[in-house]
Amino acid sequence: MDVLTHLFGGILTVLSPVHFLVLLIGLVLGMLVAVLPGLTLVMGVVLALPFTYKMGVGPGLILLTAMYASGTYAGAITSILFRIPGEPMDVPLLWDGYEMTRKGQAAKALGWSLMASFIGGIASAVMMVAMAEPVAHMALSFSSPEFFAIVFFGLDQRGRAVGRLGGEFADQTHGPS
Repeated sequence: MDVLTHLFGGILTVLSPVHFLVLLIGLVLGMLVAVLPGLTLVMGVVLALPFTYKMGVGPGLILLTAMYASGTYAGAITSILFRIPGEPMDVPLLWDGYEMTRKGQAAKALGWSLMASFIGGIASAVMMVAMAEPVAHMALSFSSPEFFAIVFFGLDQRGRAVGRLGGEFADQTHGPS
């Protein structure tokens, strides 16, 4: 029940006039960054980060989150309409979306992309809210043996990847990295 209280408190915070204006600015900036060639979502968020230093925590997080969320969808616009992906995650849209544009179904392709982005965003937000508390409790219960196991597993997996892909990561003078 405590989670729902905080969730509704957050919704009320976002709906206040100042925060809602920051949300709209973030949506527009995110779409602009995603549509411009050569800029990625991460670059856009990093470029906006200095402007959040004088803001409070709430408006700053709202701005950066809105930029990233709207930019995730807006990258589909250039992929579908012009066959120019802004991000690597937009490349699959080239295959079907651009073909639909060539057949005169650009609006349908953009609509399906928007729907998929919306459903994925809502589903991931619900999953995050549902899993945040249990995962936090589990992470806080870790001690030295668990940290060692995680680090050992990560190093083992990196070693296995380099072993399998050694030729691709090989340096001509020093061998595999």
